[in-house]
Amino acid sequence: MINIIQKITKPFSHILCATLFCFFATDLSIAQGNVSSLEYLGSSFRQNDFYTRFDKQLNTFYLNTGLKFFVESEKFDVRINENFHSTLVRGLQSSTRDEQQLNFRTAYKYSNEVKLGILGSSTVLADNRNIEINQASVSFATLFSEIEPYKNILFSPFGGYSSNSQVGENDYGLVYGLEGVAKSLLLSDFRLNSELRFRNEDIMPRRNLIRYFQLTAANFFEQNISN
Repeated sequence: MINIIQKITKPFSHILCATLFCFFATDLSIAQGNVSSLEYLGSSFRQNDFYTRFDKQLNTFYLNTGLKFFVESEKFDVRINENFHSTLVRGLQSSTRDEQQLNFRTAYKYSNEVKLGILGSSTVLADNRNIEINQASVSFATLFSEIEPYKNILFSPFGGYSSNSQVGENDYGLVYGLEGVAKSLLLSDFRLNSELRFRNEDIMPRRNLIRYFQLTAANFFEQNISN
């Protein structure tokens, strides 16, 4: 039992130090959107797909269409993902609400350890009801690199320009940051997986910050037993 405890606690100090460093190295005061979704190093599709769905519930109609396009060569890959949602409510005063999202990503394989690419996204919302925000759009385009300094460790610094429009006001500014991923790293008897997302949006007169760090550690100290 003592040997088992020693195996569990031996590398704990290293993990704790790494976690505290990444936690305090970033400002967690402001987080916008789905902070846990990696845009540059997240999971990506590798197949082509097109779908459309229509549904009706009482006096409400729903339409959803989507497109996924993927092409890859020895040096290049291109991904386009588009989603469109439309809702129509019939009544004394019929209303419609449309939302369209388009994502574009292309990358060039400079070497086995480095990729260079462009990533862009556009989201448009339109609503014909007389509400405060019935039209809005958010768009950005960035240059990024994907670097693998060691096996199963990836970093992706990025930088670009963003545009935000709502309530008749247009704001522009820089967007930049860093994403990181570590997969199945072995540290003593621990297997580590980690994700890091650091993103700044300097869209004056406001500023959006995203700080996200996740670390999981699994210990296999006996056959068929994990912690």
